[in-house]
Amino acid sequence: MSIAPHRLLGFAFASADLLMEVGPGEKITFAVGAAATLVGEAERSLIGHCWRDFVDPRDQELIEAVFVGVEGGARQGPVIARLVGAAPGGAAAFALSACKLPQNDGLISCALTRAAAPSIGAGEGGLHDRHSFETVTKSLFETARATGQDLELAFVEMAGLKGVEDGLPADQQAQLKARLAGALRAQSHGGAAAARLDEERFALVRATGENPDALTGRLSRLMGLVAEIGQVKFAARSLPLKGDVAPSQIVRAIRYALDDFIRDGMEGAPALSLQDAVSQSVRLTLEKADALGSAVAERRFNLVYQPVVSLKTGDLHHHEVLVRFGDDASPFPMIRMAEELDLIEGLDFAIAERAVGELTADPKLKLAVNVSGRTIISPSFPAAMKALIGGKKALKGRLVFEIT
Repeated sequence: MSIAPHRLLGFAFASADLLMEVGPGEKITFAVGAAATLVGEAERSLIGHCWRDFVDPRDQELIEAVFVGVEGGARQGPVIARLVGAAPGGAAAFALSACKLPQNDGLISCALTRAAAPSIGAGEGGLHDRHSFETVTKSLFETARATGQDLELAFVEMAGLKGVEDGLPADQQAQLKARLAGALRAQSHGGAAAARLDEERFALVRATGENPDALTGRLSRLMGLVAEIGQVKFAARSLPLKGDVAPSQIVRAIRYALDDFIRDGMEGAPALSLQDAVSQSVRLTLEKADALGSAVAERRFNLVYQPVVSLKTGDLHHHEVLVRFGDDASPFPMIRMAEELDLIEGLDFAIAERAVGELTADPKLKLAVNVSGRTIISPSFPAAMKALIGGKKALKGRLVFEIT
């Protein structure tokens, strides 16, 4: 097969299992390589097909964002996307890099390599939620440190986005959200490291080396395909994930950085080095640990009861005991911190102690108390509970422990 020199230049930027070009109308105009093992068809049979025929619908917005975002003389990717079906012995997914040569009449040169299916977020369009994003970021940080790759955590705010979404009909709203997810994923590491933190705030992990203004400019251009997006104001800031920092420290630093960004927007996004962010997180952790320890020791928390009913009869079976610190907000951050700082056993016992007091005061109550896995394996907890409830026969059948 004869290959024109401009094609050799277009494919020189990467090695791949399959090399192809995508032209006007999203049609594949050229293909060479191991197409059969990647997509289950011979390379010649790909020509004339739309690239969407081979990409899982869940990842089509991602690939479109890569193609739309690539500029003349520049490269986009690699991102990992899932294939439609799988050829016998073939790949479940592929890594794609794309470049556009200025003299190549708008053709997009693509390099595709076999890949394992990516770990995509469970949110709309494959975006992570806040908590799964923390896990992904920690994993990427550890990998980058081992391989010497430079990554950064980018904070993106789209002021006015919620108003735009709320003003659209349901079908256009779904289209906007899908395009938004594809655009963000296309800018993230491997196409699988972007998160929606709230209605207008997002975060992603990506390679360093680009000004945040370039990121917002590209996102604005990608989202500009939806006319109403012109009402949205884009802003971004980045935090380099580089430094001699322990994984546990980076996770805590990222957590507090995300907390600040969610609460205060761009004013809360850190313009610091990773070491500065870690130092700030250590200070905040110590302050919160001291506050939590005092709250547990002084029993400064409230219990609320969640009814648990029988599915057969609808009758009340018991109440689950839930803890609240000062207000009705979710106690999850405090409980998570208690587990990390080895304060959870004291908190679990304090809650159980309060619950026993409630059961003693009201003989009609039946309560279930949550106990963490870390607490239940501690030798001191059973001994403390035995001392607390020993001899109280009235508690029999009314105190339940749920292992979290």
